[in-house]
Amino acid sequence: MNVIGISSFLCWNKSDSFADGDFELRKCSAKFDPVKKCEDMLLSLEREHVKPCIIAPGVLYGEGEDKSEFGLFPLLQSAWLCKPVTHIDTKLVLPSIHVVDLAKVVFHVQSEPPEKPYILAIDESKSTLGELAKAVSETLGTGETKQVALESMEALIGTYGSVEAATFRGAIVPGYVAALESKGMTWECKAGPVSCVQRVCKEFTKQNSLLPIRIFLHGRPGSGKTFLANKLASKYGIKTIDAKALTKNAMNDEEIKKRIEDARAARKKAKDPAWETYMPPEVLADLVRAVLQEPLTRNKGFILDGFPNTLEEAKFLFSDQKPKEGEGKDVASIPTVDLVVDLQATAEEAEKRVQSIPVDQIVQGHNDEEHFKARVETYNSLDATQSPLEFFQDTKKIVELPFAKHGVAVEVVSDYVKKELKPCVLSEAKEESYAVTMKREEELAKAEEKAKADAQMKVEAEANEKKKLENEEAERRKQILVEEQAIVENYSMPLRKYLMSNVIPPLIKGLLEVCKLKPEDPIDYLAEYLYSHSSSQQSDNGKDESGVTEEKHGEAADEGTAKEEAGKTG
Repeated sequence: MNVIGISSFLCWNKSDSFADGDFELRKCSAKFDPVKKCEDMLLSLEREHVKPCIIAPGVLYGEGEDKSEFGLFPLLQSAWLCKPVTHIDTKLVLPSIHVVDLAKVVFHVQSEPPEKPYILAIDESKSTLGELAKAVSETLGTGETKQVALESMEALIGTYGSVEAATFRGAIVPGYVAALESKGMTWECKAGPVSCVQRVCKEFTKQNSLLPIRIFLHGRPGSGKTFLANKLASKYGIKTIDAKALTKNAMNDEEIKKRIEDARAARKKAKDPAWETYMPPEVLADLVRAVLQEPLTRNKGFILDGFPNTLEEAKFLFSDQKPKEGEGKDVASIPTVDLVVDLQATAEEAEKRVQSIPVDQIVQGHNDEEHFKARVETYNSLDATQSPLEFFQDTKKIVELPFAKHGVAVEVVSDYVKKELKPCVLSEAKEESYAVTMKREEELAKAEEKAKADAQMKVEAEANEKKKLENEEAERRKQILVEEQAIVENYSMPLRKYLMSNVIPPLIKGLLEVCKLKPEDPIDYLAEYLYSHSSSQQSDNGKDESGVTEEKHGEAADEGTAKEEAGKTG
């Protein structure tokens, strides 16, 4: 039984010799020592019926790429995002092998085991990491590359690939693998990744489902094409292409300017009333096609906002065959769009929508009153057979959206893209430099400290506020008590005076008598005492009242006598 283990050539990164037969002398750095120990464990399993074999390939590439630091994924990712492809500055050849070629090596080892139980599997690549980065960037991206110094922290922490792979100085001597071609093995990429970079890039985009999203928005002026285009562009991170904006910039190009002027001169000679604003469809198509062939647009996709406007323009843009009428140079065809969205609206609905746009959001030269009317007139002058939708009638890519559904247009288009196109959005690399990492962690620490301080301040502020409220409540209660006591005292003054004059004196005297005599029934005795006191008080009051009456009668009699004497004298 053959037992095959796939390891890495980096288990030899400290070795002095690099041939299959020198595997017992291989040395590696501490980082790969655990892998080397696993190799030794597998090799120790050799028995009469067990034949182990270790295959140590170079850097693997192809069929989607390994996303670890030991693969080429960072290079291809940066290229697809149209960023400068950053690589470690080194002049050393990078040992590598296509993953399909590795699979073929495994097949041959299984079929015909080697004499030595260890194989170094690499292709015949003579390219450096810089040359590989340049080839990938030119094929998939903008062609820009950027070097990172080997001693930089970004290189040391593996942000731009494995520093061990980039600095591998050993000249590996192919042994078993070099003889496989004579035994019938057909190499996929024998000369290395640079020689088959087109294939590597195609495999990368295919395996990672990096399909471009290409959408054409059609509709009468005022139907909301630009609004929807901006929403979709923001959602998918793709470019919106406005043909009119391209036309303005193109007038700075002398060749294009001459083509436009010649076409307008011909229109003027034919007495076309709109010759001054005429834009040749073939020129527009060339301008748009140039943008569509840019790396970022080619990789991620685009949104055509209202262009092409006519069937003729669609043929110029999407077909190898030029229309029968019209002039212009032949141009290469480009991939057609994946989705056509027809925003349907009546003239009244579109006009009402434009009128509802806030004044500060009106774009001069586009949806202001004058230019909107001009666009409507141009649209109404087109025959139904001239619609660009005729170009796509044989496909099933047209999505019609009635005006009532324009509010959910983004959701409808997104649902179609998700179900039919199934794109995979590749974001920026997650790796970051050491300096950026430290800065980010420092900012996070400061933010945490500030959050703790703010929380403590909030707790203290709440405690102070609670104490303040409690003090205010206590003061309020105290004030209420004082006010209530004053009210009670004010109301109780007459009653107190009455009690002190009429009740308290006899009550005190009665209590003193009870204390002196100590009767058997003090309550009854006190009651009798108070009753007798009350009776004597009433009799005294009666005497006082009768004396007052007699005095009044005497005074009346004296007054009567005096009056009689006065009468006699008179």
